[in-house]
Amino acid sequence: MKYTYFRFLNAILVSLISVGTSSVSIASHVEYIWSGALTSNSIRVTAKISEAASVRLQVSTDEQNYANPIYSNTYFSKGQDDYFVSMDLDGLQENTTYFYRVEINGTIDQSTKARGRFYTPASGPFSFKFALGSCMGGGSNRRVFETIGNQDILFFMNTGDMHYRNIASNCETNFQGAFRDILGSETQSALYRKVPISYMWDDHDYGPNDSDVSAPCREIARASYQRHVPHYPLVYGQGNVPVTQSFVIGRLRFLLTDLRSEKRKPVFKPSSCDKAQLGTNFGFQLAWFKSELLAAKEAGQLAVWVTGIPYINGPGGPNYHCKEADNWGGYMEERVEIADYIKAYDIPTIILAGDSHMTAIDDGRNSDYASGGGAPIPVFHAGSLDRGGSYKGGPYSHGYKKAGGQFGLVEVIDDGSSVLQMSWKGMSEDNYVLTSENLGTPLSYDFSINLGAGSIFPVNFVAVDIKEEQNRVVLSWKTAQELNLSHYTIERSIDQQVYEDIGRLSPGLNDYTFRDDIPVAGRWYYRLKAVDIDGSLTFSEVKSIEISLGELEMTVFPNPSFGELSLDIYGQGDRVELQVFDMQGKEIVNKLIELINHRAEAAVDLSNFPPQMYFLRLSEGNNWQSKRVLVLPQ
Repeated sequence: MKYTYFRFLNAILVSLISVGTSSVSIASHVEYIWSGALTSNSIRVTAKISEAASVRLQVSTDEQNYANPIYSNTYFSKGQDDYFVSMDLDGLQENTTYFYRVEINGTIDQSTKARGRFYTPASGPFSFKFALGSCMGGGSNRRVFETIGNQDILFFMNTGDMHYRNIASNCETNFQGAFRDILGSETQSALYRKVPISYMWDDHDYGPNDSDVSAPCREIARASYQRHVPHYPLVYGQGNVPVTQSFVIGRLRFLLTDLRSEKRKPVFKPSSCDKAQLGTNFGFQLAWFKSELLAAKEAGQLAVWVTGIPYINGPGGPNYHCKEADNWGGYMEERVEIADYIKAYDIPTIILAGDSHMTAIDDGRNSDYASGGGAPIPVFHAGSLDRGGSYKGGPYSHGYKKAGGQFGLVEVIDDGSSVLQMSWKGMSEDNYVLTSENLGTPLSYDFSINLGAGSIFPVNFVAVDIKEEQNRVVLSWKTAQELNLSHYTIERSIDQQVYEDIGRLSPGLNDYTFRDDIPVAGRWYYRLKAVDIDGSLTFSEVKSIEISLGELEMTVFPNPSFGELSLDIYGQGDRVELQVFDMQGKEIVNKLIELINHRAEAAVDLSNFPPQMYFLRLSEGNNWQSKRVLVLPQ
């Protein structure tokens, strides 16, 4: 009895000492944590929890006491997700430093591993710095990550090859292990708690060396990325889709392009450099990419294209061979199409690239692949973070340096005028500017980019209104003048990042109404694009509306699919109407479905229609519900 009493007193004494001693480590239920998807008013934080638990994010501007905290919704860590959970939080103030930590089962985790910080950018013109790099062993603890974290940057961009596992089998286990190695690195995890990340894979972290659409673990790779990475909204939704995404910081529109999981390599004729079949890096994504380039132009933004593979490579280049199949030298036809598009619309563009184990800069004199010239694009390769050096593509106007322990530093100076100032520096992990090994000059480039002078607006919008009417969205607007106007295009978005055209009206009325029949339930954003006869553009303010569900339920699977869909339907009566619309709003399916005991199963076959997004609308009287589905190319 005395011994038990003594143990009890001893336990109390130890606990009191632990509370008063800052050097004693605090047990944590959070194994790893990092943030991403940064915008002027939102953030995503992804954490690895040690067990199944209810989890939510706590955010405050007060690092010490977390006064006036903001909380995310409650999420749940699950074994099937490797106990990774992503927590989204919006409604934040721009131009503000925030601190975050994790609440698990109602208790704040006090460990350093469970907390981090970020800074929200301004929503308009904004000056900032960010770092970029590629090519590293997954669990690398190299000093370069600490140096990156000391650069006063808004975020860190990894442009590919975040690990070199070259996964081709035992897919789920190997991808889980890869991300545990990355986030288990002390120097990397410290960086990722300090600044948000944006990340686009290349071959070694997606599949085997030089991998493409045929990678054995393609579907698992996509699912693993979505589970483990705090990414921006993916262009094609969730599931077995490319991890392509875009986001806007200040007046820069970043286009992170997945050039691996839809890549189809060219086929060459036997014993010849002639192609029997052209290849593609983008696949079906090219239309989206062009629309994003044009959206940047229309919004007065700089298009920042992130391509994991070298852009500069072609006949006469120092590293070119005629049967290229992995970098842009083997996809010259697709590259010319892109360059011609940039030239035709005079789109301000820069390229940030990975893959090569080097840092290299070109000012555009070697990157002009437009027909007849006219699309010189500055290109910045940044790496290798910790792999041995190699020289790919080229030549590069400002030289190159092939080695590990290197990264790129980008500074954007934006005073709100039509001209952006840019500064590129190749940096060493010892925090000095690199010297080009072939030119002997500093590996840096300061330049300016004109976003385009203001034009005479073809229209003056007086009022733009939006409302829901009879289960439809009604957009109306009035104009005060219409000078040399060609037409209006009505655009719709789910995230204010990517807009799609949903209608077109001719001018001449000064008072207009447009009805949208196929919005999916949720918050939607609309804007008007007035197109002048000379091609100049004017945009209206953005209007948003929340669409709620009626007393109907519709489950659609699989989604995405190759077109064959199964539907589970629940309704109030004995019959419902099903309609399917394409992206232009054209009805392609209309049928009545009988309900038995308020339920029905139905099938829809879209496999003979073009691969794209479709909208399914289920209606019963005044009640309706809609779903968005993606049909993939077969």
